Amino acid sequence: MSNIILHEYHIPVPGMRRRIIYQFSDVHLSFADQLSTPAERAAAAERTQFWVGGRVSFAKQHQEPHDESAPIAVTTYFEDMMQAAAKDGDALVIAGDLFDQISPADIRWYENRFASLPLPHVYVGGNHEPLTSVPDQGAIARIKSPLQLLDLGDMLIAGFHNADRTITQEHLNALRALIAQPKPVVIAMHIPIQVAGNVQHANCDDYFRLNHAQAPQENEEFIDLISQNAGKIVAVLAGHLHFLNTCELAPGLKQYVSSQGLLGNLNRYVIGN
Repeated sequence: MSNIILHEYHIPVPGMRRRIIYQFSDVHLSFADQLSTPAERAAAAERTQFWVGGRVSFAKQHQEPHDESAPIAVTTYFEDMMQAAAKDGDALVIAGDLFDQISPADIRWYENRFASLPLPHVYVGGNHEPLTSVPDQGAIARIKSPLQLLDLGDMLIAGFHNADRTITQEHLNALRALIAQPKPVVIAMHIPIQVAGNVQHANCDDYFRLNHAQAPQENEEFIDLISQNAGKIVAVLAGHLHFLNTCELAPGLKQYVSSQGLLGNLNRYVIGN
């Protein structure tokens, strides 16, 4: 596990017992197997090689740790992050772009690898994971749901699919129902919210924010509901940026954006007392 870069946060929640949540995003895995066609094999190799350079480009751009003198395979980073999460985690959040395209081999790999996962997880789809490539059956079908809900007993993790940077009335109704129930909520999604004063995020264009220039009114209502319910929502976890970013959405409520899992960035949250 020496390959991972661990980022630790403590989120106090009065009256709630200690929970440990792990989060990563933007791993961009591409697999091929014995059932893959030659074209699928070529595409997986091409995308894997692309991200060897792409991950370094993002790291350099945002002055984040990287050492490509002896490049480590992204699958090694992934397994190290999974091992760390399984050691003491109560739950895992994958905040999008676990895969780069979602090929048939990716689906077969997910169904096999996650069948024996020793902790519950929420996996929200990212912009690199088109829902048209996802079957309606099987474990991976979870990412087609507008809302995934994981109940940890005294806390909920709610995963909202927002990879197309669009919030719908279905999202809004689900969020209102969550706010109305008594348990604290952690919200997970792929596309983060841009906040005034968050300079690093402000330098990104509309592709990297939920509240973009062409956003529907529902997006703003969703963001307002989150900001107005800091007492119920204890954290917002997102991805997509490929750099680490933390900002305050409202007093007492922060958004945590995980950096690229392509280089083994893993967030660990200690939530509660």
